[in-house]
This record gives sequence, structure tokens and C-alpha cells, in this order.
Amino acid sequence: MKHIHKSLKTTVILSAIFSLLILFSACSNTTKSEDPGQATTDKSGETNIPAVTNNEPEPASKPITSAPMAKAESASLARIVFITTSKACGCTLTRCQNGEAALQKVLASYPNAPQMERVDFAEERDKARSLTQKHAVFMLPVALLIDGKDSLLDKLEGEFTEAEAKKMLELYLGK
Repeated sequence: MKHIHKSLKTTVILSAIFSLLILFSACSNTTKSEDPGQATTDKSGETNIPAVTNNEPEPASKPITSAPMAKAESASLARIVFITTSKACGCTLTRCQNGEAALQKVLASYPNAPQMERVDFAEERDKARSLTQKHAVFMLPVALLIDGKDSLLDKLEGEFTEAEAKKMLELYLGK
């Protein structure tokens, strides 16, 4: 009986290890870098920008927003920073392009809004990394609303629509 119990335990452990190997092999088409925040390059030469900055699992594709300040009217919006990338997989590039178009369209209806500052992760890596780490960004693209003291007021990240961008901006710029 002990022999069967040990055999079953070994089988369960090997099964778990095999499952983990399968999970990690899904990423085997990229070359890993020493720095977990560094981009990777796949076999086709395409650069992949990491979506996770603090080793937490990537959230669902639903846009992520931070909780707006209790009194958004009193918060002074000084900067709108849009972090995107020009080098990534097709789905990330599409998400970034669509997010930027949605944000630009909404901002066009606010003539007194701060000029949107565009930061390309692939071209301005240090600046983008500093902002994503400071403001706990998990996914690109991200729109950061920052006050005059360089504190985060709100953010919208991942795939988002024009309506979602408008809802967030209305809190700080009015209707």
C-alpha cells in the first residue's frame, strides 16, 4: 500500500511539473533578457515590450482605471501622458493605435485641456519605464492624468474606448 501511495504522489508531482513546463513553453519563441523589465525579441525579429512591470499577472483586457480622487473638481490636471509603443506584436500595436485615436478625439472637444504628451516605450525606454513604475502601469497603452505636483490623478490602461476616455476626462475637465 505504501508503494502505491508513493507512486501516486510522484505521479501528481510530475504532472504538476509537466503542466508548468507546458505553460512556460508558450513563451519559448522569445529570447529572454537578464532584466525582467527589458523587451524581448522573438524569432522574427519583432520586439515585445513587457506588459507587467512588477511580476504580477497581466490583468484582463478590460481597461483599468485607478479610483478617481474624491473631489475631482478640486484636482488640478496639469499633464496628460499617453504611453504607447511603436514596436510590439500586432495586437499590442492595434490596442495602442486605437487608444491614442480615441484619446485624441476626446481631447479635441476640450480646447483648454493640457496638450497630450506622447511617450513611446520603444523610443524613450528610460522615460517610459520611470513613468510606468512610478504609476504602477500593468499594460500598454496607458493614459495618465497627472496634477501639478506630479501625482497621479487617474489612469486608463489597456484596451479602452472613446466613451471610457471621455468619462475619465469629464471628471477633471468637465462636460
